[in-house]
Amino acid sequence: MRCSWWSTSNFLFFPVALLLCLDALRLSNRIILASAGPMCGCASHFDVLMDFFNATGGPTWTIRSGWGASLASPCTTSSWYGVTCVDGNITSLDLSGNNLKGTLPPSLGNLSQLQFLNLYINRISGTLPASYGQRLVSIQQISMHSNQFAGSLPDSWGALPRLTYLNLDFNRLNGTLPGEPWSTSSLLTSLSLNYNSLSGTLPESWGHSMSTMTYLQLTSNVRHTPLCLGLELGFVDASGRSIV
Repeated sequence: MRCSWWSTSNFLFFPVALLLCLDALRLSNRIILASAGPMCGCASHFDVLMDFFNATGGPTWTIRSGWGASLASPCTTSSWYGVTCVDGNITSLDLSGNNLKGTLPPSLGNLSQLQFLNLYINRISGTLPASYGQRLVSIQQISMHSNQFAGSLPDSWGALPRLTYLNLDFNRLNGTLPGEPWSTSSLLTSLSLNYNSLSGTLPESWGHSMSTMTYLQLTSNVRHTPLCLGLELGFVDASGRSIV
């Protein structure tokens, strides 16, 4: 199919408030919230969690209750704020709006059973660790919008086998969008990259190969989008207007 091209420069931006509401609604029914049970059984992951705590300015977090307190006796103390421990595995990390700053440590990739990573509305900077693409094999949803991430979208993240939802709105990502393995992502249904500094055009392969993608947001980024994407994806917004 031959793709024609259209310019996005004359359209109005999609309302920011609505984007944030959509993000909250999508995650609210899936993410286990911060008041989860104790840390009994998860002692083997404490080093990873403390690496994350130290790398993201833990002492100045808005809420840090429980962090480090159960190192000696994890089964007799309360849970660590924002951490869900299930059957000896860390399955959810939810620290949104908690004054995190610093960078993401590579060791977080050791949480191979992590399913939900919710870090939006903080001040985390640096690049997105490419190693997560090979190691966070259970991750289903990542929401890290409204931070200060820079650099490119890692190719390796497109190979995350269970990823269905990714929101990186309002960061400082740059460069062009990768083709493979993103174009062959088997479960990804929602990708939101609004208000970054991405350039270039959308790879045509995204429209032809992303059979599960239904929601794609790229407001205030790429200047031209192949119309074939609007025909083969359920929802495309590269300017504040949708193509269905």
